[in-house]
Amino acid sequence: FPVTIQPIERTVKKAFLDKHHIQQDGPSSINYGLFHNGSMVACMGFISLKDGRYLLSRFATSSHVRGGFSKLLKHFTKHHMWSTITSFADLRWSVGNVYQQNGFVLDGITAPSYEYTKGKVRHHKFNFRRQHLARHLADKFDASLSESENMKQAGWYKIYDCGKQRWV
Repeated sequence: FPVTIQPIERTVKKAFLDKHHIQQDGPSSINYGLFHNGSMVACMGFISLKDGRYLLSRFATSSHVRGGFSKLLKHFTKHHMWSTITSFADLRWSVGNVYQQNGFVLDGITAPSYEYTKGKVRHHKFNFRRQHLARHLADKFDASLSESENMKQAGWYKIYDCGKQRWV
C-alpha cells in the first residue's frame, strides 16, 4: 500500500510509542513516522552517538505493517551520514529476525537484567541506583539496606528480562 515517511515531533513519537511499544517512549534525537492514508502506522527513533554512529532506539507499529521496518531504516540511511547503526532485540519478545533480514549482524548477547515496577509502569533500574535512592524513596530510604532491599521495602518489584541481542 502507498505510504509516506516524514520526520515527526517528539510529542507525536512519544504518544505513539506510549501506546504501541512494550517499553513505551525512549530517548531519541531523530524520529520518523510511516504514514498510510494520513495516519501514522509505524515510527522509528534514532540516537546520534558520534562519528557517524547511531543507536536505533525504538521501532513500533500500530498493526502489522509489512516492510515498515525496512522502509523506515532505508529512509534513515538515505538521509543521514552514518558508519554504524546498533540496536537491541529483547529476548523476551524477539529473536532478532527483522534485524537479520535488514543486513544487521549479531554482535553479542547481554546478560539478563531487570526493571522496577510499582503498578503497571516499568522503570529502568538506572533511575534507582543506590546513590539516588534517598531522593526517590524519601522517608522510606534506609541507608543500611541494599538497593534491592530498599526498593522491596518501599513496595517496588523487580521484573527480570531474558537478556538482549546486540545487532550492528
